[in-house]
Amino acid sequence: MRQLDYNWEFNVLNIENYRLQNKLTRYFDFIIENHDRLGGDIFEFGVYKGRSLLLVAMLLKELGSDKLSWVMLLQPPAYMRNGAIYLSKRDVVIHDNSLWGKSIYPLVMDEESSVNIDSMLDFEMAELLMKKRQA
Repeated sequence: MRQLDYNWEFNVLNIENYRLQNKLTRYFDFIIENHDRLGGDIFEFGVYKGRSLLLVAMLLKELGSDKLSWVMLLQPPAYMRNGAIYLSKRDVVIHDNSLWGKSIYPLVMDEESSVNIDSMLDFEMAELLMKKRQA
């Protein structure tokens, strides 16, 4: 990888130019001043779209460092409604013509207990899982 020399090259990659003053200048200055004294690799938490990860990797390469740049993306877990259990008040069903009221709470289930059966193939897959569980 060749060194980026012009600001437009950083712009094309949609990343900050670590040679110019920017919002990450203090971070890059710290790495430049201390990379050879820090034990281990550079590890970042909560990186947005990996931009600083790429920059740090480029900067370390430019500094001649053998350190690696790692990232840990912090994202909330995602869940999908599986339709296994609905508890609704009678009034919500009758008056609002809905299963969901104003307060909805999840029951988090593991994937194996959350089999959706909408077809014969789904039913056969569920049967296989049940037999496997009983074995």
